[in-house]
Amino acid sequence: MVDLIENNPLPVNVEVDTRDQWIDDAASWIQENSQTLVSRAAESAGSIVEGAAVLVLAIFCTVFFLASGSAMWRWFVAQVPARTRQRWNDAAGAGWYTFSGYTRGTVLVAISNGILAGVFLTILGVPLSAPLAVLVFIGTFIPLVGAPLAMIIAAVVALAADGLLTALIVTVGIAGIGQLEGHVLQPLIMGKQVSLHPVVVALGVTCGTVVGGILGAIVAVPLIAVAWAVFGTLRTPPEPVRPTPTDPLREVSDGGPEPGAEPAAEPAPEAAADPAPEVAPDRGVGGRP
Repeated sequence: MVDLIENNPLPVNVEVDTRDQWIDDAASWIQENSQTLVSRAAESAGSIVEGAAVLVLAIFCTVFFLASGSAMWRWFVAQVPARTRQRWNDAAGAGWYTFSGYTRGTVLVAISNGILAGVFLTILGVPLSAPLAVLVFIGTFIPLVGAPLAMIIAAVVALAADGLLTALIVTVGIAGIGQLEGHVLQPLIMGKQVSLHPVVVALGVTCGTVVGGILGAIVAVPLIAVAWAVFGTLRTPPEPVRPTPTDPLREVSDGGPEPGAEPAAEPAPEAAADPAPEVAPDRGVGGRP
């Protein structure tokens, strides 16, 4: 460390007295703030351990969900009353359809935005075009505000590197990418799988940011979309079951036995009465009548 300070590549001459003074000041500052440094190190270590534990748990659950997710869901549905199992299954299917559609669509839109932004910034010769494209890709996962903020950062970098004209061109191009995303990519990829009003999206992103920070802003909209899909499925009355000619429900409507009931045994035919035994005539003594 001492050699690095004395022979640093910067155009700064460090004298021996100055070097010793810096070392003494650093040592005294470390001694005065040792408790604070230890507590912050412990907090950082705890956060790292918690993050690693959450990551391991997520991987563990994901493996089992992929391997036996359908069996786990069938077990869960078997625990609810039989009359509501179909409703639970329909609501879960609607929620999964919405969540998978939103996730797939967001990933495809983010990849498209990142590629378009990277190509556009590279053509203009803006420095750090690849990191800025990655930033646009990540920002797309935050609805309404993520991608615009990332693109504003790209415009600021262009302004600092190449001047006002390039920054204006970057701003116009980024606005065009945003219009392409909102009017072409999202309707084409997502369709009506996530049909939420922009006010609901804005309020959801705001509440998610306040509650959970960046992670809350990312997961707020899909959670709201899934909840709305489940609610819409549950509030829709189930369609009545129409009996078919071979459906045992027809027997119920005709006054017949209930479904699942064993058919009544046919009454046994009455036993035929035995004919009366013929009485031999009395022939008297000697066999004469």
